[in-house]
Amino acid sequence: LISAGFHTVLLLLLSLLAAAQIQKPQPEAMLANIEDRKAEVAPSPTEETSPKQFLTDEPNKENPVQIMDKLDFEISDHMETNENMDKNTAKGDEDAISNLPLGSIGIQDVMGVGGGGGGQFGQRDGGGRRNLVSVGGGSPGSENSVESGLKWLADHQEGDGHWDAGKYGGDKQPSHDSAVTGLALLAFLGAGYTDKQGKYAEKVKRGLDWMQQHQGADGSFSKNNYAHGMCTLAAAEAFGMTSARKDMAQRAVDYMIRQQKPGGGWDYGDKGEPGRDRSDTSISCWQVMALKSAKLAELNVPQSAFDNVLKYFRAAGDVGNSTATGMVAYEIVNGKPSKGGMAITAMTMLSCQFLGFNRDNPFSIAGANLLKEQGPQVTDSFNLYYTYYATMTMFQMGQEFFAPWNAGMRDPLVANQVKEQGDNHGSWPPEKDTYGKDGGRVYTTAMACLCLEVYYRYLPVYKNR
Repeated sequence: LISAGFHTVLLLLLSLLAAAQIQKPQPEAMLANIEDRKAEVAPSPTEETSPKQFLTDEPNKENPVQIMDKLDFEISDHMETNENMDKNTAKGDEDAISNLPLGSIGIQDVMGVGGGGGGQFGQRDGGGRRNLVSVGGGSPGSENSVESGLKWLADHQEGDGHWDAGKYGGDKQPSHDSAVTGLALLAFLGAGYTDKQGKYAEKVKRGLDWMQQHQGADGSFSKNNYAHGMCTLAAAEAFGMTSARKDMAQRAVDYMIRQQKPGGGWDYGDKGEPGRDRSDTSISCWQVMALKSAKLAELNVPQSAFDNVLKYFRAAGDVGNSTATGMVAYEIVNGKPSKGGMAITAMTMLSCQFLGFNRDNPFSIAGANLLKEQGPQVTDSFNLYYTYYATMTMFQMGQEFFAPWNAGMRDPLVANQVKEQGDNHGSWPPEKDTYGKDGGRVYTTAMACLCLEVYYRYLPVYKNR
């Protein structure tokens, strides 16, 4: 009897232990239940640097664009490594969040980008990308759209590694090819694909090889500073994510510094016209973005470059004024500022955010209100140049501004992607865009992808206030 009782108790214990075993969740179930996934891999919402808290003090329950149900493809492991499986990027780097006063410049301190396996750009890949999409306002549709766009770009890369603007509806100029090659590479890098890892590693490698082979002895990728700025931004981000091709990136930065004018801005090139001193705000903003990424990648960038360009921005508009209107001149010629526009406002706002301006300074608030009134341009006719920079800066302004902006940008942009099967599937039509005749289908597709990568391209700069 004692033996029978003992065995009965033993069998009961074994049954209880078996019932208590926790079944490992399947990947499909984890993707389908986004709330469970957030709880598993995202930081606690009470933490100060939670991505959701960057965007809003209180969750916006009425905002439909924040809901993410299920992806049609798997992005959780295309860049993960055995050494750093999740790259610990969803939280970001607390020391990379700006709390600098208006006008202060500390580039290493103000960029809200995470660490991890990709250096300061590590939040773009693996779990970092997945988490930030779900909390930042992305959707399965926007992510599928990015992947379709990247596939079109990959399929239409030239054999030598560059992308051809003229072949797909753009202008046949060497500088345009350099520019769209830089933009295409930025679209891949923005989604976490590098020349070292991911399904597009060979495509990215060939693009970077082409840039390296066509870099001049003086460090220039193009004598057009628009194109040079775009390529330098790609070179700096690629180096920041892989620690490769440092010499290419540093020489490009050095050339850019030499191109900066005494007034702090940049023009198309170093020749110019006799007796005409001109600086261009749009070109200058591309240089700021490139130098910012170079600084984050720990390339050598003199602080004077940032100090001087901020002087230019202040001369070009009411940047830093307590009665700011948000308007900035497109150019300054012989000391006289011209009129501006919404694209220039958006570009200058983003540049100043990365130069240390607080979110609540008068210029940023005035500019954000102008952009909010104007709205994205992604429906019947596109201006992806304006929409890209405005999307980036409105994301940095927080949920009050970004939620309505995202609602007008994300789904309409996805809807205008070519869905019909054929050679153009996954691209965006250049004939609809303001600058499509210049950069062609490569330009519009790269810029659209960059717009939809806003949720993880850079983490928010500001702490929630």
